[in-house]
Amino acid sequence: MNAYSMPSTWKARPWPHRDSHMKTVLRCENQIEKKRQLIAGSQKGMVVLEWPGLKQVRLKDCELDSIHDISVSPDGKHVLVAGGSPGSSGVVQMRSWPELELEQSWNEHQDVVYKVAWRADGQEWVSASWDGFCKVCHWKAKASHITMTSHSGPVFDATYVLDGSVATAGGDGAIVVWKPSSGETIKVLRQHTGTVHALALQPVREGN
Repeated sequence: MNAYSMPSTWKARPWPHRDSHMKTVLRCENQIEKKRQLIAGSQKGMVVLEWPGLKQVRLKDCELDSIHDISVSPDGKHVLVAGGSPGSSGVVQMRSWPELELEQSWNEHQDVVYKVAWRADGQEWVSASWDGFCKVCHWKAKASHITMTSHSGPVFDATYVLDGSVATAGGDGAIVVWKPSSGETIKVLRQHTGTVHALALQPVREGN
């Protein structure tokens, strides 16, 4: 993995003590509608909640210092849990649903993973990390990770586009569209003067 040196303004961010935000939900993911449940991730672990009453069904310790994102596979059989240890490692776990048992774990980043997203067919996922890298994993084939290095700062969001490419955004103010098959950059938008924290795709409607 290439070494990455971040500006001091990005390194010197405060990080809460493990117990200080134990009940703060950092990410909620809608589950299968028939189950009417949510999975919430925080520094306490993963919590399964009934919807809409939000009654706790169970708690799962993922052995991560922090959880920043949760993503359910398109077939509803797997859950990706993204997080890690600040300044040390970024981890993506794949767990079974609804058991939440650990199936696979990837420690491929040098800092926490902020976002993980499935491709529509569930064969592949992409991660975005504070270390400035994005990685693609073909988990069934256990293929090597593809790494995208076009950002010059932390990457906070990643999403698959309908044509199969990936769009990412981060602390360098850039939005990068790239090929997940090779990591090759397709287009870079640098019109923002500050951090881009999130991306959203407009739904495709008939006639558009």
